[in-house]
Amino acid sequence: MKDLKNLLPRNKYDVEQAKKLKDLDRSQVLLLLPDLIGYTQDINWPVAPIVVETLLTFPTEIIPSVQAALAEDDDNWKWFLLNYLVSKLPLDSKFHFKGYLIRVAETPTESEMAEELDHLSKSILETM
Repeated sequence: MKDLKNLLPRNKYDVEQAKKLKDLDRSQVLLLLPDLIGYTQDINWPVAPIVVETLLTFPTEIIPSVQAALAEDDDNWKWFLLNYLVSKLPLDSKFHFKGYLIRVAETPTESEMAEELDHLSKSILETM
């Protein structure tokens, strides 16, 4: 696995390495998914849109990594995850986030409201 870590972008500016992800064998990328999710913390990072595109090619496999990230205490990151990943997943994958989306839509915390996660969650739920 340590050798596979060399396939990850070195930092949030390593666009060239991020572009190489699409050339990797799916089994290699699959092992990198838990690490790749971290590159989505800010969609303004140069690697983020490329990584998001890669992650969306694994709509079922990214579910545990996205769920783990949604359990973190970073509501800004959650906004990026919901807006750029969860909302774009096929319905059968989106369904795995239904409980979280309902909770945020119906009983958001103050910080979730500040990031408008409640509105975004309602919007995603309307597509389900």
